[in-house]
Amino acid sequence: MAQTVENVLHYVDEHDMDPDLTVKQLAHMAQLSTWRFTPIFQELTGKKPLHYVTDLRINRAKELLLRRNEPLRSIAQEVGYTDEYYFSRRFRQITGMSAYRQGCTTHVVFSRRKPVRTVLATGWVIYACLILRSIHFR
Repeated sequence: MAQTVENVLHYVDEHDMDPDLTVKQLAHMAQLSTWRFTPIFQELTGKKPLHYVTDLRINRAKELLLRRNEPLRSIAQEVGYTDEYYFSRRFRQITGMSAYRQGCTTHVVFSRRKPVRTVLATGWVIYACLILRSIHFR
């Protein structure tokens, strides 16, 4: 049984961005009921199937948010979410940060009318520049 679940695990790793991927479908592929499949999967991965898929998707979304300047809708769809708002909620629940890319711009702080420090970021908030909203230089 563990071998068939391992085969399903390989399938998940290759098809985790499929929005129609369900635990029921994965259990069917392993020729097990969902209540038998889930504990075996969890024993192999340390996570329940749905959490495993969600973590794969969110980690991929983090990479895309850092590399690309695309609308959140596009990134959500690319990682397997059909609803960008649901994706945004899940992203925040898992990472503790917003996936929205608003409010982060280049900040120039002036002291005695001379530029003191420039904080660079793209015109969109990317995953890594969330903290810029609260930085103040004096």
